[in-house]
Amino acid sequence: MVFPNVPPEVRDSILEALANGALLVDTEGRVISANSAFSRLVGLPRDGLVGMRSEDVVQGIEKHPLHAQYKKVMESKIPAASTFVIRLPKGEMRLLESKAFPVPEGVLFVVSCLSDQSSSDERLITRLQRMSMLFDFIPAYVYLHASDGTIRFANRSFKELFGEPQGRRCWEVLKGRQRVCENCTSVLAIRSGKCVQSEWSSSDGHTYISFHYPLTDVDGLPLSLIVGVDITAHKKIERALKSDAERLEGLLEDRDRELKAKERLAAIGETALMVGHDLRNPLQSMMNVSFLLNDCLNDIPKPEMRELASASLRRLKRNIVYMDKIVGDLSYYGSPLKPSFTSEDITALLNEVIHDCAVPRYIKLAKHFENVGKIDVDALLAKRLFMNLVSNAVQAMPEGGLLSISASSSGDTTRVEVKDNGVGIPKKVMDQLFSPLITGRPKGMGMGLAVAKKIVDMHGGKISAISTPGAGATFIVELPNNQKNAGVAEPAS
Repeated sequence: MVFPNVPPEVRDSILEALANGALLVDTEGRVISANSAFSRLVGLPRDGLVGMRSEDVVQGIEKHPLHAQYKKVMESKIPAASTFVIRLPKGEMRLLESKAFPVPEGVLFVVSCLSDQSSSDERLITRLQRMSMLFDFIPAYVYLHASDGTIRFANRSFKELFGEPQGRRCWEVLKGRQRVCENCTSVLAIRSGKCVQSEWSSSDGHTYISFHYPLTDVDGLPLSLIVGVDITAHKKIERALKSDAERLEGLLEDRDRELKAKERLAAIGETALMVGHDLRNPLQSMMNVSFLLNDCLNDIPKPEMRELASASLRRLKRNIVYMDKIVGDLSYYGSPLKPSFTSEDITALLNEVIHDCAVPRYIKLAKHFENVGKIDVDALLAKRLFMNLVSNAVQAMPEGGLLSISASSSGDTTRVEVKDNGVGIPKKVMDQLFSPLITGRPKGMGMGLAVAKKIVDMHGGKISAISTPGAGATFIVELPNNQKNAGVAEPAS
């Protein structure tokens, strides 16, 4: 007992004589004694208090303030002090100071009213009352702490987010730290005398923006009032908008590159068409002259001179043929081609290409045609496509090698592969292999594969290449068997 060997009625008389309010709560949390001073403080009849549970004794801005203090003392067996605002039955606000002591019966509360102190304290109470009523209804957390970080006041939103502060330090409650935060925003606000804004994230992944306002209490000690708002949803929207903006910027950059590439290709096409047109007539004249010269070889009397002239004439013809191919590629690339589809035997077409290309004897040829029938192609364009691929393969093997041409059909697609074991394609060229004026060889304009790609696209097909530098290259062409299914054009009747 608080007073050993003293009957309950004597104990109650002693408590009644105290100037401060006194409340005795047993270990079960029920009031067993209350004096008149306490009754006046809380606005409840003395007899009505006895038997009441501690959580029902007083209500205020903070829920069950006495009960929270009661639990703390019961658990720790250490005296505790607390200041809180209560509402009397008639609605009046009152600031109370409670000191709780562990006793054998339970907990003894000694309560005094701070509202009856000096006028400066009265003004503080009024401000606290107004602040409490105001801050409990705003959608933001608000708390007030001293320069040592001890939280003196917290509104309802703060407690719902972070729990009851119970006089703990702000860094313990908000961030679970054991010491003050580096570059504490409140310290910066107090030092500068200005509001300081900060942004921080809690352990549960929420992001808050807080405003730290420097204040001074009635004793002239520095305080910091913090108002914080959960901006997690705004941050998600901000990140989404940023991501969309970056994606849109990327799309615009891609589109810009595409437009520039199309402009470049259009310019190349116009130039190619012009150059091809201007060179066609001189080449034809050179070809005619070579035929005339060939007829004059027999008129050369000396055999050695006749043989020398014949060899020179053969080189001239080869170069004319090579130049004619370049002019042809330029014309094909620069002209707006309109394919005329017919049903063609791909095997016969490939054999014709091999014959026309005149594969040199120093290159071994291997053919493999399996389950290949007729497909819808423009015969002239298809021959040009495969002649360019075969010609490239031959040029990749100047010292000889193996040229392998295979064709097979599967479902609605025919696949043709042209493979060589020559010098291969440099890695730096692979990414732009089918672009005009791109070549990995010292000889050539780099138009053959660009023309091949254009022809394949006109047929609604695909072309790709596989190469290992120094180990040859394989070009793969996939063409639809039926142009009606491909959606490009109808075969010519």
